[in-house]
Amino acid sequence: MFVGQRTQMINALRGHLAEHGLVAATGTAQIKRLADAIEDRGTALPEGVRGLGQMYLAQIAELNARVAELDLKMRSAAKEADVARRFQTMPGVGPITALAIEVTSSDIGDAPMLPELLAQIPTDQDIASVMADGAYDTRKCHDAIAERGANAVIPPRKNAKPWKAITAGAVARNEALRASKYLGRALWRPLSAASFGCACRAMDGVATTVEAASKPRCIV
Repeated sequence: MFVGQRTQMINALRGHLAEHGLVAATGTAQIKRLADAIEDRGTALPEGVRGLGQMYLAQIAELNARVAELDLKMRSAAKEADVARRFQTMPGVGPITALAIEVTSSDIGDAPMLPELLAQIPTDQDIASVMADGAYDTRKCHDAIAERGANAVIPPRKNAKPWKAITAGAVARNEALRASKYLGRALWRPLSAASFGCACRAMDGVATTVEAASKPRCIV
């Protein structure tokens, strides 16, 4: 979330200054160059533009501090967690990815892990949707998704029947069942998923969230 906000703020600063002839490449590395130009009284910038630029920089600095604080906490947690420490011995696996991985043995399916995966995403982080295959068409999965206020894009299993609508997850699943029967499974899923992105993935016995803290949408 904070990473996304920081990116938006940096882009807003770049666009603001570009309108007045001060152009910089994309990326956080360019912030110092822009900050130096704003502080340099020799730079031909109107005072109003300079003042607004300083406000942008202050917001970016605050977001940098929050990102750094979260990163420190996650790295510390990764050192304390035995499983995470072992994952970090694998090439290309850092502390953030290691914390987000749950490996299931061959006798345990991925679907039971979904509620735990969603629990790894902070409760103040919005999730727009969770996409998965028919193996996730279970009451626990639908209830866990509904509890996070997200939309489940999960095709009902073949020969599926309506559930007793005693939970929000069951109600949403029954609606999906009716829609998929009306539109056909091949058309229903792409239409349902068209406006959603990804923060969560599960495949081949390994369920993992990737940068879940910085993405508001979830796909499994």
